[in-house]
Amino acid sequence: MKKLLISYLVENIVAEQLVLEIKNKIYKVINFNPGYKEELIGIFGNISSAVDELTNEIFIKLKEKKDILLNKTGDKIDGYLYILIKNHIIDTMRRSHNNESLDQENDFGKEEIEYFKHTEEHYKPEWEFVAEAFVEEMKKFKPENLCYFLFKMMYSEEIIFKGKSKDAKYKIVQRTKEKLRNLVKENGLNDKEFSLAIRIYMSEICEKIRKLYSKDN
Repeated sequence: MKKLLISYLVENIVAEQLVLEIKNKIYKVINFNPGYKEELIGIFGNISSAVDELTNEIFIKLKEKKDILLNKTGDKIDGYLYILIKNHIIDTMRRSHNNESLDQENDFGKEEIEYFKHTEEHYKPEWEFVAEAFVEEMKKFKPENLCYFLFKMMYSEEIIFKGKSKDAKYKIVQRTKEKLRNLVKENGLNDKEFSLAIRIYMSEICEKIRKLYSKDN
């Protein structure tokens, strides 16, 4: 996939295999989200026409995301492409129904984080795929700041920064909250996908930080 993408992004070579790969990913998104199929048929007339048109539009999107794609490898490419395609389909349906909102913008305050804390642990395969890809984006945060924010919001627990002033900690929370909100909005995650991403990130990253600082203290 990476070689096919490089040929297209750098040399403008559209390989038949790349077209098939993109179409397959579009079908995968639609199959994971049955409600999309009816919407897309209503817009394009039939699912085949929808996939053909979406494929053309996705190739334009790929050019727009050239720098990002060239820096991704392996599973990170698949995850990023999946989210890109899903977001484009949502945008297409949103444009067709200007009065409807297909996703909500959360403020990521205490009430929203509490929702994620108590969300059930049964997930669709698609949510896991999207969540794992999003965790890679979360890893670009300064881990101490993000983990402090998540533990503070979810459990009212300050796992680190005990020596920082109240004002300094408030600024960390506000900046992290804003950055995280923008990232979720940019990637078009739903509540379940974001909830699972938080669980994965806290398990992989935050628990290690909590244990490290707890040992030091």
